[in-house]
Amino acid sequence: MNKLTISILAAAALLIAAPVTLTAQSRLGAIGVDTDFSLQNNRLSVAIDVALQDAEIASQATYIYTPVIVSNQTPESDRVELPPFMVVGKRRAMVLERRRRYGNRPRHTESEPAYTLVRVNGTPQKIAYVTETAYLPWMSDARLELRESVRGCASCDRGVAAAVYADRIVTPPYRPSYTVTMLQPEVERIKRRSDSFTATIAYPVNVAELRREYQNNSAVIGEIDQKVGAITANPDLTVTEVTIAGYASPEASAAYNKSLSERRAQALADYMGAKLGISRAAIRVTASGEDWAEARRLIEASDLPRRAEVLAIIDRETDPDARDGEIRALDGGATYARLLTEIWPAIRRTVYTVAYTVRGFDVEEAKRLLATNPKLLSLHEIYLVAGTYEADSKEYLQVFDIASRLFPNDPIALMNASASDLKEGAYAEALRRLEPLKEDPRAWNNLGIAYARLGRYDEAKRYFQKAIADGSDAARHNLAEVERAAETADTAL
Repeated sequence: MNKLTISILAAAALLIAAPVTLTAQSRLGAIGVDTDFSLQNNRLSVAIDVALQDAEIASQATYIYTPVIVSNQTPESDRVELPPFMVVGKRRAMVLERRRRYGNRPRHTESEPAYTLVRVNGTPQKIAYVTETAYLPWMSDARLELRESVRGCASCDRGVAAAVYADRIVTPPYRPSYTVTMLQPEVERIKRRSDSFTATIAYPVNVAELRREYQNNSAVIGEIDQKVGAITANPDLTVTEVTIAGYASPEASAAYNKSLSERRAQALADYMGAKLGISRAAIRVTASGEDWAEARRLIEASDLPRRAEVLAIIDRETDPDARDGEIRALDGGATYARLLTEIWPAIRRTVYTVAYTVRGFDVEEAKRLLATNPKLLSLHEIYLVAGTYEADSKEYLQVFDIASRLFPNDPIALMNASASDLKEGAYAEALRRLEPLKEDPRAWNNLGIAYARLGRYDEAKRYFQKAIADGSDAARHNLAEVERAAETADTAL
């Protein structure tokens, strides 16, 4: 604390660097004032200890002291009044007590005083005033003024006197400036992409012929036409292969079901070759047969009464035909009947995947596609789009987030998205993205920043040191920053 022993306002001009305006002479007499400030979690604590020594006060008098934080740069606009405290004479204290008893606050103050001292003349007394307020950016260069007004005695109301008791209330916390790492992706010479779709085509029992008018097939095949057609009609794409996998439910033998699923997949392949303009040689058919993995997933998610028993049979019995037989034998076939109507139809499906290559795009084309069909872009093309925006702008940072969603397993996409997160203050999200890359030297610098921003300084230093050993100049700068920040760990963030 800085201790001052003065006549409360009259001698204040001798003690401060900032100008002081005194509009009234204090009548309270000699007092001592200590001030102390602390900053933590964006809250400013203010402590003012007042020691009354030879101060004399009239019995009816009220001395109101209001601490005010005032900007040294913009004093007319940036200021915060803290709760006042009062020193009162004995008779005035009795009046205040009556007012409080009836639920009335003291007059002459905008808010309830933080502390009221009843002065006993000729005795040493102390006021320990403590309050806190939100820390605002302008307070990094602000002073504390103590304003006095006097009420309740003849000729003592002379307006407000003000003096400065701290010309700089707090040293602002050190704000480290870290250098993030961003990487430029390599050019993707051939952009290979694929789209997978599922179709549930209905067939009569034991039939593999594709019948458009059977049950809901018209809508299902129409959807196939639309999805595949959108790819084949796009001049930017070249279809390289179509893979068709047929899946069957387990009503018959496993061997028969595999053959049936292959014949049905071949029927769809013939349709695509004849109707959708895809070379039949580019279509590859696989027969997957009975899909017990999908059956198990659907059963586990169902409300089948004997679900646990069915799952146990699936897990225990490896022979598909024996497994099917055991399930049929449960409760006289009641459970199997429900499987036939509720589960097996969803297993009979065809999954078709269209693989294609994509031509390269210039920056302006890529910028338009980023908003309409970003999956056609390479990571390098997306990086070039980011370069069209001002560095660290909202649009610039959003591009890297899009890239990380399009390329969720690409280290460079994750690295650059983490850099974007760090710049936006999303430190926990940056750490989440970087978690799979902890053994990748390219990620160590950004990992250090994420840990530093989260206050985990030991881990931050460890990753910066690893990055420095790998030759990172950015990490060398960041290590110096984190070491300085760690010295004031409670406020550096």
